[in-house]
Amino acid sequence: MKLTIGLYAHVRSGALNSVTNDVEKALGRPPRDFTDYARTAASQGRGRADRYARIKERSSERRR
Repeated sequence: MKLTIGLYAHVRSGALNSVTNDVEKALGRPPRDFTDYARTAASQGRGRADRYARIKERSSERRR
């Protein structure tokens, strides 16, 4: 419990408030805005409902 409280106190203090370019370094491109990503994924049918349907279909095939 002390660890959790200490972590929250550290976050609330603003000690982790810095902006880095780590995502760009790791991906080799600038990061995307989440809203843009979500719109693109939804328009391509990569939402959770689609994923759930594929998982359900695979599990029913395994049972046969």
